[in-house]
Amino acid sequence: MGGWVDDGTNGPPSTSSSWRSLSNSVAGVTAPDPRSPDPSNLSPSPRASGLSPELPRGAYLLFFAFLGFIVLQILPLPFGLVEILSPHRAALLTQLTDTPPAFASLSLVPADTLVFGLVTLLYGLFFQALVRLPLRRRDMVSLLNVLVLSAAAQAVFGFFKYAAGNRFFFLFFHRVETPEAALTGTLGNANHFALYLEMAIPLVLALALARLRLFERGQTLREGLLRLLGEEKRVLFYLAVLPLLGAALLLTRARAGVVTLALSLGLAGLMLLFVRAQGLRRRLALVLLPLLALAVVWGGGDTVRDFMKLKEKAEAGRGIGRFVRWPATLEMVRDHPVFGTGFGTYRYAYFLYDREGAQWVTHAHSDALETLADGGVPGGLLLVALLLVPLAATVRVWRRRRRTRIRLLGIGLIAAVFAALFHSLFEFALRIPSNMVVFVLLLALGWKVVNYKRGEGSTNAGVRGQGTGGR
Repeated sequence: MGGWVDDGTNGPPSTSSSWRSLSNSVAGVTAPDPRSPDPSNLSPSPRASGLSPELPRGAYLLFFAFLGFIVLQILPLPFGLVEILSPHRAALLTQLTDTPPAFASLSLVPADTLVFGLVTLLYGLFFQALVRLPLRRRDMVSLLNVLVLSAAAQAVFGFFKYAAGNRFFFLFFHRVETPEAALTGTLGNANHFALYLEMAIPLVLALALARLRLFERGQTLREGLLRLLGEEKRVLFYLAVLPLLGAALLLTRARAGVVTLALSLGLAGLMLLFVRAQGLRRRLALVLLPLLALAVVWGGGDTVRDFMKLKEKAEAGRGIGRFVRWPATLEMVRDHPVFGTGFGTYRYAYFLYDREGAQWVTHAHSDALETLADGGVPGGLLLVALLLVPLAATVRVWRRRRRTRIRLLGIGLIAAVFAALFHSLFEFALRIPSNMVVFVLLLALGWKVVNYKRGEGSTNAGVRGQGTGGR
């Protein structure tokens, strides 16, 4: 009974099948093994070859809905329809001319709204190209290493520039009229440079932890340190870059940046609690929570004091800063609640609400408020959802992954994206193209990393007999 190979039947092979196999062997033809997988099905799956699955359909619908909203702001509409959709815009046109135009756009400056729409389209295409690009784990880690090296180079350049008094934008040429007493890198603004560093620091920590393998099962802290001293020389580089970037962030004097970094690292710490056992969770909580509280109190206290100084100047009759600009921006939202003044038009629309004197105001120092002013409540919600849906999808997939290195890299990317979004509540750093390109890159890499080889185990289950090896 045990002399034959079970081919799925309940008994020995029949005589006819035996003669058929013998004749095929004599003819030099090998009969296919019914247990062997079909060669046509052995092509690598999209996930196994480095391709990531598509984002939820809702993300694409939001993107096209947002572009459609921008087109609606630009299109010349009958003036009667403009009066219905945006009464304040129609009233403004009536004040400017004796005879209202036959057609008008909802945007105050359609050309600037068109530019904003084209730039948004480019960011969207860049994101989609990254998502569709087949990348191996080594490729994705290399991209993260390039970002870390770029941040380190920016920090070193910023230190030299800071030591020279920030008199020149590019260290030796392009003189600056009013030098900042802070580290600015090549971005020219300390707050914008702080956001760049906030996105890089979580990546350094994630890469270092992934190389140390401290969170893998059966790996002790002693073994991790021996690995560090023995073969993981790259971790020493990460550990050297970390204080460099931390010192650079402190010298930007962006207290809100320190608070944002503390919150993003706190988020990363909470996510780490789901990677290892309960004992380590308690120890991490005991370390992270006091450090988080200290950073928030220290950075938040200075931020509040700076805001209070601005308020004192405003009360003395010298309108300045967020205490004046934010209420004025809220008035813009109140007057244009549905379609806004047009994306990209804040620097022109603000003149109608300016209380800061004769100065050129380009941004609201809050991406959230500026988005509401430019697009109204519907447009603002569309843009916010467009950024949050891919992040939420990434977090949802990350929670189901079991590979330690993928989870650690995912934590670093999610924390970096969170830092950028939180900082933009108080600044307009994501309106800077270099920061936005890095943000889109991290958002796309986050989706690719958490989906790397996600279905490989179940895809090859019929060949290996293992259905969960790729989680």
